[in-house]
Amino acid sequence: MKGNAMTRNLKTLHLLVGALLVLLGLMAQAANAHTPARFTTEQELTTIRGVHDPGTAETTISITGSTVHCEIEEFHVETVGKSFESIGLVPTYTQCQAFGLMNGKITGFGHYGEAVEGAGPYCFYSLKASGKIDLVCPAGKEVTIEVGTVCIAHLPSQANLGTIQYTTGLKDGKHDLTIDVNLTAITVTHTDGLGCPFAGSGEVSNATMTGKWTFWGQDPTSGAAVGITWDATVA
Repeated sequence: MKGNAMTRNLKTLHLLVGALLVLLGLMAQAANAHTPARFTTEQELTTIRGVHDPGTAETTISITGSTVHCEIEEFHVETVGKSFESIGLVPTYTQCQAFGLMNGKITGFGHYGEAVEGAGPYCFYSLKASGKIDLVCPAGKEVTIEVGTVCIAHLPSQANLGTIQYTTGLKDGKHDLTIDVNLTAITVTHTDGLGCPFAGSGEVSNATMTGKWTFWGQDPTSGAAVGITWDATVA
């Protein structure tokens, strides 16, 4: 009897171990099936355009308490594929007021479709579906904010800035995106000239950028509206 009981116990143990292995396998499959947050478009080739959200304040960059904002803020990118985890945005800023002075300018991003700032390659924003922004600059390049030779600020390449919130809406009957931007801990090297409000030259890592952007898709040939959406992380 003792031998039979031991045999039954061993069989039960084997069954339990087998069930546990199956459960662990299912858990591993579920982990491998995890899908990160993504952007999706309705067709393979899409032109994505954006501006600061109409009716809201312009995007503001704050450096040591001094601000930069531009009346015209536009974004462009050509996407390939219907699903991607990030969008590489080329911004264009014009009619800027920087650090309380007029005629500021932001350079380093080039210009969509043609180079207007000298030799490229240029910097761009990598907008991540996960809710972060990278400022991506090629080796030896950076973004520069300046008012003549008086006030100058340099922004090097840097990753995982701040937080972004996405909301899917409608434009021309197609899905578009509204993006709330709240970037913190931006690294900037600044030069303080005569009359500049920086109160010194040096490097800070607490600059910020806040704003609200609207993005929509277009067919690159016809200009017809193309839906673009954001899908949250799912498993």
